Amino acid sequence: MNRNNYIREFTMDNSGQSPLKIPGHGDISLFSELPKSSRFHQGSNDWEEGWEQKPRLTARELAMIGLTNLLTDMPNWHIDVFNDKYTATWHEIAMKDKLISEKAWEWCLAELRDKARLFRTKNRVLNLDAGACVSKSDTAVSTALMRELNMTIEELRAQSDKNDWQLPRRGQQVINVVDPSLYPLVYGKTKVVLEGGKVGLNDFSKSYGHGITTEIPQVHPKGSNVAGAAKKLKRVGFPFCNDEDLYRWSTNYQWLPCEVEFDGTSDTSVRITSYINNLHPFKNKGLYGMIEQLIQLFIESWNDCLLKGEHGRVPTRIRTYGTVDQKEELGKSLAPTERSHENDFKHPEPGTAFTYEEWKEGKNGKSIIDQAVREGLPKYACCSETRHKDFDNDYEFYSIALQESFRGKGLQVFLQIGSVELGERNDPFSGSDWDIDGTQSEHIAATSMYFYDVQNIANMQIYFREKTHLSESAYHRSEDDLFANTFVTEEDGYYDDEGFHFPPATQDLGSIVVKEGRLLSWSNALRYKLEPFTRGSLTGPGNAKFIKLMLVDPHYRICSTRNVPSQRRDW
Repeated sequence: MNRNNYIREFTMDNSGQSPLKIPGHGDISLFSELPKSSRFHQGSNDWEEGWEQKPRLTARELAMIGLTNLLTDMPNWHIDVFNDKYTATWHEIAMKDKLISEKAWEWCLAELRDKARLFRTKNRVLNLDAGACVSKSDTAVSTALMRELNMTIEELRAQSDKNDWQLPRRGQQVINVVDPSLYPLVYGKTKVVLEGGKVGLNDFSKSYGHGITTEIPQVHPKGSNVAGAAKKLKRVGFPFCNDEDLYRWSTNYQWLPCEVEFDGTSDTSVRITSYINNLHPFKNKGLYGMIEQLIQLFIESWNDCLLKGEHGRVPTRIRTYGTVDQKEELGKSLAPTERSHENDFKHPEPGTAFTYEEWKEGKNGKSIIDQAVREGLPKYACCSETRHKDFDNDYEFYSIALQESFRGKGLQVFLQIGSVELGERNDPFSGSDWDIDGTQSEHIAATSMYFYDVQNIANMQIYFREKTHLSESAYHRSEDDLFANTFVTEEDGYYDDEGFHFPPATQDLGSIVVKEGRLLSWSNALRYKLEPFTRGSLTGPGNAKFIKLMLVDPHYRICSTRNVPSQRRDW
């Protein structure tokens, strides 16, 4: 994105105490962005230019985070991990994976025990945690609240079925009861309270029809990257809709979040202060209270997952920029113990460049093989006489506390209530594409999904992927298959007139199983998708019902239901 679009000093305000001043309104361009250091990692735009996992994860580290994810699904794992009888069984399971060596197992066991100690106080565990992470909890939401949610949402579903436009189509698999895509802010049509004032939660109906119709944002504001992209596209003859910079924002619509204020002085208790789009606040007052409880519970998991600027949340376990060839003289610490490529190839081991204890302290800047140096050969961490200055810095841990940093400002949240439903005519579920929630207009920084009712579903999993660093200038490219085996590149690189091109810079981290009562939270630094799945038994229907809450980066303010009178005539 063009640096001209990073306006370093602009104040956003949608409080209603003054004219509306947010991206797209009040002389602030829709395409304006805060510097990366002054906000959280967001979706589509930052996928192109923001944080990336560096260096690319090795196949062995991916296997390690997959193993810890698997074992934290075991009943009472946080207790059994300290029992040698159980860990011996886990060891047998782990060693069936050729990528889990004895050193990798020892590292994973130490990490699992540390995770268990945290789990005792937090009731959640971080999984697929390599740079970005996913927070997983089966106990964060009480059984009583889960049952109450199920009963209340079933009543809401019954109300929705009375509306012809909300009836599920024949064979439809995903059904939304509350959908943020319905009645959004539509530029050029929706009326907005622009000159001060706000839509109250308790008197929202009085504002119906009030406001000023919004203007359609300029597609190419002067000095923005969009203007430059448009000129470039005009030159090469491609349609505008194919340009990345144009589709990340929407000049047509924006979802409308509700406003959430912190209620109290120090904890995460909250109250919703503007209507949830498409959820009537009077008819569903009880559900509003339950959603407030969920937001309160979700905040801590968001604190764990949000990425600040261009800094990940978990340090790299195995740092290397090349493949290890057994035919080279690497010293005793890299002696061949397992070989997978004609007895010459060895997957890099954890604990080679730094120990587990050093990793816990963030002292992981040393690499097994340093970044490429054009003037000479790669240097190996095991050979002290050849080691040279490290290119990578040690990791710096940081914490996030939304309830402290944004206590006075509050949060903005989108709500979706939906389900995946399978029957005789629409089984199996066909899966979904890789996705990031919202457009750049919504500035979504984190997502939580809570599965409050899962019945007769087999092997439903959410898969995650992150952006990783992969450039010819930094890596020592050996034989293509050795490089692919080390760094898990799904597609081969290729040569053309400009030289060698590396494969796409993304990596699949793995998947997490969906089960009833499970809460998953993740940063929008991750893409996710559902793979195909089916019913557990073909004799009855299956369903997975969920509540999804999406957090607007609170460094921003965007147009919300505080600023837009209800657009629902049936309200």
